[in-house]
Amino acid sequence: MDGTIPLDCYTMYMPLSLHNVAALVDPDSTPPFKPDDFAAIDLDANQMHNEDGQLFILAFVSNDEPVTFETSAGMFDRTSLWGDEGYEWMCDTEDEDCDGDGVRGDGVVVAWLWPCESGNPAAPTCLESSKPGPGTVTVRQGSREMSLDFTVVGEPHDVELTVLENTIQTGLDAAACPMEDTAKGFADALGLPEKTVVLARALDREGTQVTGAFIDWKTDDRHSGITADVLTPTLDLGDLGVGTANVLCGTDETGTVTVTGRTIPLTARLDGSLCYESAECPFELDPMAEVDRKSVRFTVVGPPADLRITAEPAGLVCDGTAGSTVSAIVIDAEGSPVANGNEVHFDVKVLGIATPIVAKTIDGIATSTVTPLSGVLRGVPVVVTAGDVQESVLIRCEETIPPAPSPSAQPAPPVASSTPSGQILPPSTGSAGCGG
Repeated sequence: MDGTIPLDCYTMYMPLSLHNVAALVDPDSTPPFKPDDFAAIDLDANQMHNEDGQLFILAFVSNDEPVTFETSAGMFDRTSLWGDEGYEWMCDTEDEDCDGDGVRGDGVVVAWLWPCESGNPAAPTCLESSKPGPGTVTVRQGSREMSLDFTVVGEPHDVELTVLENTIQTGLDAAACPMEDTAKGFADALGLPEKTVVLARALDREGTQVTGAFIDWKTDDRHSGITADVLTPTLDLGDLGVGTANVLCGTDETGTVTVTGRTIPLTARLDGSLCYESAECPFELDPMAEVDRKSVRFTVVGPPADLRITAEPAGLVCDGTAGSTVSAIVIDAEGSPVANGNEVHFDVKVLGIATPIVAKTIDGIATSTVTPLSGVLRGVPVVVTAGDVQESVLIRCEETIPPAPSPSAQPAPPVASSTPSGQILPPSTGSAGCGG
């Protein structure tokens, strides 16, 4: 690799065949691969299942010296890709990538780590090392050395479901309910009234959240709700831990919909042969061989059909600073509060300020603070809109404070008087004087 670090390592877990691996480490790639090139698919949380698991160890090198891999748990197996069975494997051939294609130059050495099996010559010592717990792979090239920690986990045994919103709104079909693939996409879906997000976690017998499990999703009434995907893998979700997320969308009918998530085992043996004895290893899922299932129920409501508006206080001194809280209770045609996330608009024209102008419903309610401008005489009408429904309320001005004069305005000059200050004159008689 270029830069100051001549040796770097990475781990990946995925059900790939030999051809898939060869495609990942394309020898014609220029410049050489780097760890960041694999970041988007490194979602295994550095876990290896202790029965049918597999873990790819990727070493990124900058020269042709042999690379040695040593593991404290599991084994490296020759029959799958390269190397000898056991705890240590060395890549030392004319093809420094040791991927068997005879081409030099991509700078990536890949080792395939497997859990030990009962037929392995290293058993039972190897089997003992493959029990759930921590493991370490040490990679050496010349005098350079790196270590990678990983975790041996059990096979999926239980499933847990976590609901982020338990009420959704009708209005979507399958085309409008796509599966999200980014954290922002899931967050945006959670902010819409017609959608919510369900998290599923697969646990082994030790209670550890495991990657590489598959969750099968179903709803009991597609007329009320559907999931964006029917099968999702558990992955490293970062701050959310290990699990998988799915989007639930409201469709046509109100009522309730039940979502069921099932852990489905991955079958890695075909026709009685071991998966890693074949160059190609497609995996199979047996929908009838579920390990565990859990269900959660959601309420499905309709779109906004009515508004109930209140202002507190209903009247105030309109001095440009006092404000009234306008609350909108939004209900559907059946009188149920609408789902979270419906936008409610508060319009006061030019007579006041609404903060915010657009609010989203929480438990069927949206609020805004309206501040009438100084000098408004009768009051401020507030027009509230949610969907196709509109209502209004008047905030009364019980006392009006006129606007303060502009600091730049100059006071009018006094009117000049011909009367000397302090002199009192008799009233005029209208006569011009004696002897006219």
